[in-house]
Amino acid sequence: MSNLVSAKVHKKVFGSATRKSVMIYFADKASDGGEGIWASKTTIAAELEMHRATVIRTINELVAEGILIVVGDRRHRNGATVEYDISLEAVERLPEVELPRSEPAPREAGNASTRSAALPVAQRYPSHSATP
Repeated sequence: MSNLVSAKVHKKVFGSATRKSVMIYFADKASDGGEGIWASKTTIAAELEMHRATVIRTINELVAEGILIVVGDRRHRNGATVEYDISLEAVERLPEVELPRSEPAPREAGNASTRSAALPVAQRYPSHSATP
């Protein structure tokens, strides 16, 4: 798992929630360089709660766009699983997610705070139980 790749993917626009979910899944499996991603499409579909056909179509789109790169396949007793790399250069070229900008609430004249007074912080018992 790479926090570096995950952070890059989270900040980019991929065009749909499905595409973003697949890319976040792949980023979660990648090394810091975006390499070494392999999981069966059936596993990806199950973990993302999508149809297998949706996962396949989405992966094929991302490969066609150069965001995912097919490296080869990993052989196992049930056949083979395709191995992918994430093209970090292609991800960098995607537009950034635009976060909504909140405007400050208008203040009344003479009122410096929006709260009347700070409330004390509730104390928890060291055992984190509800009883003392």
